[in-house]
Amino acid sequence: MKTTAIIFACMLTSITQTAYCESFWFVKPTATVQYEPEITDTCYEPEITDTCCPCTKQHPLIEVKAGYFFFTDSVMRHVYDEGGLDVQLSGSYPFYKLLHVYGSVEYLEKSGHSINGHQKTSLWAIPLSLGLRPVFPIGDHLQVYFTIGPRYFFVHAHNHSSYVPKKMHANGCGGFVNTGVLFIIGKHFTIDLFGEYSYKRLHFHSGKPETEGHTVQVGGLTFGGGLGYSF
Repeated sequence: MKTTAIIFACMLTSITQTAYCESFWFVKPTATVQYEPEITDTCYEPEITDTCCPCTKQHPLIEVKAGYFFFTDSVMRHVYDEGGLDVQLSGSYPFYKLLHVYGSVEYLEKSGHSINGHQKTSLWAIPLSLGLRPVFPIGDHLQVYFTIGPRYFFVHAHNHSSYVPKKMHANGCGGFVNTGVLFIIGKHFTIDLFGEYSYKRLHFHSGKPETEGHTVQVGGLTFGGGLGYSF
C-alpha cells in the first residue's frame, strides 16, 4: 500500500510538471516581427518653369510710335518754322544674343510759307529704315536700346507760289540713329520713350529757267513715345 501511494505521488508530480510546461509554452510570446518600411519612389524633381523676368529675354517687338519732328537745316526751319507730327510703325527681331534687326516706315507732313513771297507750301515725307539694334536689359522691367542704320527718304513738296513749280519731289538714301527706353508692362506690352536723329541732303530741281533748285537736309530730330507688343 505504501508502495502504491509513492507511485501515485510520482505520477501526479509528473503530470503537474507536464501541464506547467505546456502552459508555459502556450503563453510564451512569439518572436517580435520587424517590418521594414516600404520603399516607394517619392522623390520628385522640381518642375522647371520659365521664371526668367520678361526684361532679360529677347522677343520680337512691334510698335506704333508718334513724335514731334523738327528740321535741323536752317533753310527748312525758315520755311517750316514749326515742328510736325511724325508717325511710325516699327518692328524688331532678335537674331543674335542682345542684337536685333530693326525696320520702320514713317509718315511726316508739315506746312509753311515760302521765304520771299510768304506763300503757302506743304511737304510730306515717307522714310523707310533698316538697322541694327542692341538691347540692354536693366532691372526686371526696363530695357535700353540704341539703333543705327540706313534710311531711304521719299519727299514730296507742294507749293502755292508762282515762282517755283507747284510739285517738287526727291528721294535718296541717308542714315539715322535713335535711342530710347522700353518699359515692360506685363508679359507682352511695352511703353517706349525715344529720341531720333536722321540725315539726308536732297536736291530739289526747280524746272523753271528763272529759278534754281535747292539742296537741303530733309532729316532732323524727333522726340516721342510709343506702345508696343512683344511676341
